[in-house]
Amino acid sequence: MNLKVLRLLFLSTLLCSCTTKFFGSPHVDRSDCQKKCESWNMELSGMVAMGEYSSGCVCKVKQISSSKLNSDDSFSGVSAGVVAAVTFMEEQETRSSSH
Repeated sequence: MNLKVLRLLFLSTLLCSCTTKFFGSPHVDRSDCQKKCESWNMELSGMVAMGEYSSGCVCKVKQISSSKLNSDDSFSGVSAGVVAAVTFMEEQETRSSSH
């Protein structure tokens, strides 16, 4: 075999044989998930069990209600179209969850 080919095989084997390191516990409880989601300014949506080996959190973006948009001074510059769109999406979500 060519010396270049042997070097390439050796280097590719060396690069592919790196170990992956994980830190922390592979299992989380509900309070840990809530804290993690809140630290990302999100809310806990659910939890996932991945066999006997690990569990995880499912976070989702917090929703801003149209009443919050209307009452909060920091949103005073929000256009009426955005408020109407948020209200429409909330109504659609309410209808889809009631079926």
